Amino acid sequence: MFDPSNFRVAKAVRRGLLVLACVAAVTAGHAQSARGVITGTVQDPSGATVPNANVTLRSPSQGTTTGVHTNSAGIYRFEGVNPGDYVVTVAAPGFSKSEVPATVHVGDTVGRDFKMAVGAASDTVEVSTSNLELQTEDAVRGSTITSKELAELPLASLNSLNLITTNPGVVRSNQGGSLDSGIGGVNGARARSNNFLIDGLNNNDISVAGPQATITNNDELSEVNFQTSNFSPEFGRAGGAVVSQITKSGTNKWHGTIATEYRSQYFNASTQTQRNAYTSALATYNTAVLTNPNYPVPMLKNKFHDIYPAITIGGPLVIPHLYDGHDRTFIFGGGQLDRYVANSLATFSNVPTDAGIATLQTLASSCPNVAFYLNLLQQAGNPAAPRPAWVPAPSTFRLRLRPLRRRATVLHAPVRSPTASSIVMPATSTRMTISLSAWITRLPASRT
Repeated sequence: MFDPSNFRVAKAVRRGLLVLACVAAVTAGHAQSARGVITGTVQDPSGATVPNANVTLRSPSQGTTTGVHTNSAGIYRFEGVNPGDYVVTVAAPGFSKSEVPATVHVGDTVGRDFKMAVGAASDTVEVSTSNLELQTEDAVRGSTITSKELAELPLASLNSLNLITTNPGVVRSNQGGSLDSGIGGVNGARARSNNFLIDGLNNNDISVAGPQATITNNDELSEVNFQTSNFSPEFGRAGGAVVSQITKSGTNKWHGTIATEYRSQYFNASTQTQRNAYTSALATYNTAVLTNPNYPVPMLKNKFHDIYPAITIGGPLVIPHLYDGHDRTFIFGGGQLDRYVANSLATFSNVPTDAGIATLQTLASSCPNVAFYLNLLQQAGNPAAPRPAWVPAPSTFRLRLRPLRRRATVLHAPVRSPTASSIVMPATSTRMTISLSAWITRLPASRT
């Protein structure tokens, strides 16, 4: 038998699910933006507003144009403008055409006001702007590092996020590792209170410990934007700063870069701590080498070689006889290889006594780690013993868009110190990272 109450319950459930779906869709629509706004007013020579004036926004590098009209108050506004350089043009009957350049960064509201001059429509008045402009459209505090500055500023770690310390109110914290991520605290907030974005997408580590991915091929970036306070509600989340990295896009012409960076201990100055440790290790070596010719020679600085070749390329997406992406569709990609090789000496203290070794020998048959440890002790006590087989450290392969990493450590023959209370273990570690990325930018056709 049909029960009306069940029908009403089912109908209510369907309505509830529909409301939840709408709320989820609206929430997803309010994502954090990686774009900006250009706005302003148009007036005649007397200061009266000019309604219905034709305002055009043009990108010289990509050839795209977008047009709007001023309202009854003479105000125009371009929303969702990608970061980059543009030219704003205003035309109205009875006035000369007027042009002014505008540069948009992430989260910027750029103001461009026009005072039209009476003249023929064929006349064009070009207005120049100063490189140092007073921000009157927004109260946000922060700075933007352009691609030119990224290429010229020294970055020892190739991490552009470290440049946030050039802003007022930013200090490096005393926390290390993932709690700091090399960024620091902003305006007294904890270092892990910052919000990291790549092209407006979430780049925060799942443990809220900094950025999840780090772009070290800085030729892939068009800018790095830091908003330290008073940023708009669309960003939210951050108690510290909003850090946005914006990748480059292709243009109507093919462009690319090839670069490499080499690092070594030869270019690094030694610290007082290293010099003190070297003096102590050298005294130990001078005593140990008398009885053990194979005792490793101490190093003032651990040897390492780090090579970073990188490449980028971008341009219009063109498929011969099928598709011409000029002024519409662009492609850009980049890659980087990181090959790191280092030598080090590790000292293991608290070597077990003979009684302790006897106890460990009873466990060696059931525990491979104990057997491996006893093998190291045996070879350290007998310098003439052959080197152990190649022993890889825990190695992982991670296949993601970026990066692909391979790590390995080779342990060489260990030797016992002169006091017989510790073991010195020479090791060579190798790390190789391959980062590849590519993206396509599809712009709408020119419109007015």
